[in-house]
Amino acid sequence: MQIPLFPLNTVLFPGMVLPLQIFEPRYLKMVARCLSDEGCFGVVLIREGGEVGPTAEPYGVGTLARIQSVDKEPGGTLHIVAVGVRRFQINEMLEDQPWPSADITEWPIDPGEPSTVERLSDRVRALFGEYRTNLSEATNLKLKINSIPDEPEALASLVAIAMQIELRDKQKVIEAETLPAMLEAEVGLLAREKMILEYVRDSQDRQKHLRLGPTGQMFLN
Repeated sequence: MQIPLFPLNTVLFPGMVLPLQIFEPRYLKMVARCLSDEGCFGVVLIREGGEVGPTAEPYGVGTLARIQSVDKEPGGTLHIVAVGVRRFQINEMLEDQPWPSADITEWPIDPGEPSTVERLSDRVRALFGEYRTNLSEATNLKLKINSIPDEPEALASLVAIAMQIELRDKQKVIEAETLPAMLEAEVGLLAREKMILEYVRDSQDRQKHLRLGPTGQMFLN
């Protein structure tokens, strides 16, 4: 299956909403093509290079995106909203296309063993609740999430989208071969972030109990 690609500094997950501003001529043509045949384009994280200019080198796993809405400015710039649909693996980059393209294979996630998924989902749900609290206390950032999905794959996608972590860590999550592996990766990331955020929060609390003495040195209150 051949699709147009959009290499970005973003890891798109199924169900994730992605607003984009399109102004490069090649991508304007690509979007027009997608709209004309109701096709999808692929979103892949950039491994090396930039979003603008020569085609960047992408990672090998990405997510198909379907355009939901388009708004065109008088100057021709497009504002589109797309949503992630399903994962894919790149088989080969295609060099003879007017925009970045690849031959890909769709890669549905292996659902894994139900009891394992249930156990890991419960663990992710609990750790994510602690993560949201710690993130708010340490950084004053409150994640706006209306509800936590019961369905494990939707839960895994939501947690991966919401975590404020490096893109390469998110890429490791989307590259997991099975749903249990994806949830297991999130357990590790959430546990790591819990330690970091608790340290930041506790350091801030300690700072509040310090004051400067008359010599400019710090003393405990």
